[in-house]
Amino acid sequence: NSTHVSPETLHLYRNASLIYGEQHLTNTAQGSLSELAQWTSRIQTDIKQSPEQRVELLDILWAFHDLLAKVYSDDFNNWEQALFYLNEEMKVANALNSDVLRAASLYRSGQIRFAQRQYHMAQIDLDGAVLFIEPVQKYPQLKSAIFASTSLAHAIVSKDEKSRTYAQKLIAQSGDILSSTQGTSDPRFVKFDQGKYLIEYADTLIALGRPSAAIEILDDASEQIDPSLRRRQAYIT
Repeated sequence: NSTHVSPETLHLYRNASLIYGEQHLTNTAQGSLSELAQWTSRIQTDIKQSPEQRVELLDILWAFHDLLAKVYSDDFNNWEQALFYLNEEMKVANALNSDVLRAASLYRSGQIRFAQRQYHMAQIDLDGAVLFIEPVQKYPQLKSAIFASTSLAHAIVSKDEKSRTYAQKLIAQSGDILSSTQGTSDPRFVKFDQGKYLIEYADTLIALGRPSAAIEILDDASEQIDPSLRRRQAYIT
């Protein structure tokens, strides 16, 4: 017999994923791994017992898998667990046949590959993310984040002039998307604001061999970023 998950419970699941996501940004989510695992298990049980709500529940489950991949990568350098949850979120994206979730999953994969210093693999994943997100009109923060990270990957990996030009084009497009959508937010996928964009811009400039320009950008970034976002402030330093 199937059961029905109430709207209040669905709302609770979505809110929980956003709250833990905020914890990750303030560098405090690593103590919540057991809780995240419990939420994930509960949602998976609901999927089995409420097949008519499978699509909505899978969409929520994707967010928890993405967050767990982030925490295991960023806080523990536990690549085995990070890649396990990355694989799980990819499965959900394909089960829902969602190009947006595919793009977001490939973006996460790119971030993990950056952390592993596997820059060629990051470029491959992020090029795929661009293909999936480019036609999408919604989620400008996600699109801007993907373009910025792909720019950095090309700046690091490719040394020919064509690739350098492409990297500069992508980072400019990322900034244009962000500035044209100020005031809108889609924190479900990534909290990509002007401060985070400037960090990515500085990284790209360094990779392109322009460190003095990067220092100026980082000064601007430190003013833009909320002091509570300790992970980003530490990265600027």
